[in-house]
Order: sequence, then C-alpha cells, then structure tokens
Amino acid sequence: MCLGIKEGQYPPAAPLGKGSSRSCGPTGGECCSHRLYVYMFVHNICWGVSGACGTYTVFLQRDSLGLTLGQIGFIGAAVSGVQMFLSYPLGSWRTGSTR
Repeated sequence: MCLGIKEGQYPPAAPLGKGSSRSCGPTGGECCSHRLYVYMFVHNICWGVSGACGTYTVFLQRDSLGLTLGQIGFIGAAVSGVQMFLSYPLGSWRTGSTR
C-alpha cells in the first residue's frame, strides 16, 4: 500500500540552541506545579510505599495471627476475586460502555 509513495523535501531543522536542557526547566516547573500532577505524584509515592510494605504482611499473618500459608493464599484469592467482580462493572459504567 505504501510502496509507491515518494516523500517530499523538507527544510533543515532549526538548531536546538545553546543548552537545550534549559527548555526543560520551564516545562518541568509548569507540569510539576499543577495540582493534578502533584496529587498524582503523591499517590504514586504512597502506592509504592504500601506495595513495599505489603511484601512483609505475610510474616504478620503467619507469625502473629497464626494463619497457614494455604489460608493466606485462599484469603488473598477470595479478596482478589471480589475485587475483580466489583471493578469490572464499575469500569464499564465509568467509561460509558454498554456492552
């Protein structure tokens, strides 16, 4: 389909200038100062910290609560199943999908 297309001539690109990294400062400042992005960054930090702490919950459940690894796995699977069945309709409703 695209074999017979010939590309045209373009003028040369403008030089980036002295210190092209200087243009990143204003753009980064504008993006990082917007409230939505600040909330997003804080959310991602909290999500990462909770994920790192979640690695050690198996020791709490096994040693302090006295659960076996089979029980921990069954509870985790049940919680994930409930989340899946609750999240799918919510996601379909949110995007406006009617399928």
